Amino acid sequence: MNLRNNPVFYWSIVVLYAIFIFLLSADPEPPKPSEVVGLEIPYADKIFHFFLYAIFGTILFMAAEKSNFSLETSIYFSTAFGMIYAFIDEIHQSFVPGRSCDPLDFLVDVVGILAGVGFYFWRWRKV
Repeated sequence: MNLRNNPVFYWSIVVLYAIFIFLLSADPEPPKPSEVVGLEIPYADKIFHFFLYAIFGTILFMAAEKSNFSLETSIYFSTAFGMIYAFIDEIHQSFVPGRSCDPLDFLVDVVGILAGVGFYFWRWRKV
């Protein structure tokens, strides 16, 4: 079986990416975005959240679609699951020393998920 048609492959990517997000959230002193890119960018942490969760929304949609969910179910599932995960991630951060639960981060995460799902839907419709 070709990996491109194997739903287990896509769900494995989802699980690995969710673990990656969890590990980033568990770091009590994550590097500041300005330290990573070498530039002072306003709201860099929010931009990082947006893209982190846009990718998550995209791969969730891909996994649902490869599992033969209907289009509507793929959209609803990937959006709902992504939002629930983002919420749990923010709660998780409140237990990490030096971190906090930020409702604005959650809002940006949700916008990122919606953008990722929307992007994949748009791309899927073009194919």
